[in-house]
Amino acid sequence: MTVTNAYSGASTNCVVNDRGPYVGGRILDLSPASFANIAPLGQGLTQAVLHWQ
Repeated sequence: MTVTNAYSGASTNCVVNDRGPYVGGRILDLSPASFANIAPLGQGLTQAVLHWQ
């Protein structure tokens, strides 16, 4: 899937490996390396747009 930061437009391609556990208000948990491609790691959370390929 492609995950795009809704604010900056930065994107990264990811492989979905797991679907849980679920945390309220979150739909996707990225690896630190993937998250660093779309936002600073210290930010912790961001709004994103998901595209399945």
